[in-house]
Amino acid sequence: MALSETRFISGPAPKLDLVYSDVWLPGIYSRRILSFELPDNSSHERTLDCLQRALQSLVNGTPELGGLVVALPVNDEANKEDVPWKAIKPYKGIEFRIKDLNNEIPSYKELESKGFPVAAFKDDLLVPVPIMYQPEPNAEMIVQASLIEGGLLLTVCLCHSLTDGNGMNAIMIALAEQCKLAAQVEGALEPRAMKMDRKVMVELTGSKKELSDHPAYGRLEGAFKPNIGTEEAPAQEENGTKDPLKDSVIMEDEPEKQAAAAPASPPAEVHTYRISTANASALKEIASTQGRVSTHDAIAALMWRTLTVSRYKAGRLSVDKTSTYTFPHNSRRHVGLPKDWVGNCCYFVSASLPVSQILEPDSLPVMAAAIRAGLNAVNKEVVGGIMELRKPCSYDITWWPLFEVNEPWILMMTSLYHSELFGVDFGDSLGKVKHFGTSDEGVMGGIRSVGLVGAKVDGGGCDVSLGLDGEEEAFVNKDEVWGKFVQEVGK
Repeated sequence: MALSETRFISGPAPKLDLVYSDVWLPGIYSRRILSFELPDNSSHERTLDCLQRALQSLVNGTPELGGLVVALPVNDEANKEDVPWKAIKPYKGIEFRIKDLNNEIPSYKELESKGFPVAAFKDDLLVPVPIMYQPEPNAEMIVQASLIEGGLLLTVCLCHSLTDGNGMNAIMIALAEQCKLAAQVEGALEPRAMKMDRKVMVELTGSKKELSDHPAYGRLEGAFKPNIGTEEAPAQEENGTKDPLKDSVIMEDEPEKQAAAAPASPPAEVHTYRISTANASALKEIASTQGRVSTHDAIAALMWRTLTVSRYKAGRLSVDKTSTYTFPHNSRRHVGLPKDWVGNCCYFVSASLPVSQILEPDSLPVMAAAIRAGLNAVNKEVVGGIMELRKPCSYDITWWPLFEVNEPWILMMTSLYHSELFGVDFGDSLGKVKHFGTSDEGVMGGIRSVGLVGAKVDGGGCDVSLGLDGEEEAFVNKDEVWGKFVQEVGK
């Protein structure tokens, strides 16, 4: 068996119709890397066999995972809307890449001994989607198994048109369960169907229908409208599927195009820091003096404060500015969707404070309280209200900080803290997830300024990632409040 190849794992034709909450985002990929130490009784060959059979059961039960996300012009017979829409069409299947990286990536033992430093997880080697944003058409699911000495790194990339990161967590947990089953039996597994019914989203209503009720949202006509207009649909191959770039749908020149179009800014590197369980508990206690907050609130507040202070000291942020922290919040429970529902149901939350207040020595509890207040304001009426605003103009309602992501007064964050993937058992062939994170390009793949709260380990500790240039890094490393709670991984 070749150890450097691409396989396509095909299933039935996709049936799901995407709705307004699915189509508005451009072709964004969620990108995750899971680290495994091979059990003594396993091998790379056995692991790949179990992974392939598990993926086959997923695509057989959830055919959309093997589909191709396309943008349909208004005159396409499959488009029932009066604007360009998106659909998941038949394709070759889940793209499953296998790479032997024994000579390029450190051994599992070396990665573990150094605390899994983010610099070792090279994006160009480990992530089959070279940058987070890719214009349609997009393969819905691309998986890469990277073989290293004593272990395996599993990269999963999912196009956001089908699901947000929370639905991705559900898919990855289902993959773990199927891998576990594959290690126990031979042959094909039963199809594994995910929960994807869009009825709740289609019928969702809410009373908060003024844009002013939603601080993290803005309106910009056609902001995310697919660039297809009324052109004819792309030509199809004989098998009915579009093959945009031979065996891959990834546009290889997209990173260069986006880099050329991006505003000039100091080069940043992603740095990962570890917060122990004990320090996470101590941080929460300090952050709770203004009111009850969660450990995650406290960690986020510490990151917000530290970045704001470092940018101020670096001369990039004036004291008269307002700083905004913003992040996506899983809203399933607010609208009655099950935890393992696969789809898009996030509400963007923001908290804003004057830079002058953040610079105060005792600002941490105030910042944590602001974050908690933003979260406490989210309910069914709020989520339903923004969804009602989006329904008639899906591409116009924006997450406004996305357009200012590289500005020093914006801190965009995403989180894997509640993903429940750390330690998940993939069965006898792979074992448990020993580390779960992202590459050296950061969670947003090329937008390094976006911060990440990593997966929670037992007790509440986690890794966090910040994109810092050299000057910012120097101020962060000298920050006494930051240094009290964190330690840089690999240093």
